[in-house]
Amino acid sequence: SADKICMCAYMQQFIGEEFDAVISSVTDFGLFVEVCGCIEGLVPMAQLCDDYYEYDEEFMCLRGRSGGKIFSLGDSLAPHTFFAAAKAD
Repeated sequence: SADKICMCAYMQQFIGEEFDAVISSVTDFGLFVEVCGCIEGLVPMAQLCDDYYEYDEEFMCLRGRSGGKIFSLGDSLAPHTFFAAAKAD
């Protein structure tokens, strides 16, 4: 949508900076996180390098296979470097 492209264009000035993020959705391919209260982005499961994560559909979370770490809706994440990419629908 046009709103998403505008938000992405705005956030491009912050590429390389770190932001605190809150998990807004959990899927079998990664986490959607919200930064700055309104910008949402995807953290693909491949970027979660500290463990092998499996999606738990019943509890809507990602669970680390060996370490047991859990990512679930509403969790805060440590600062992550922001990358912007616009995709036209």
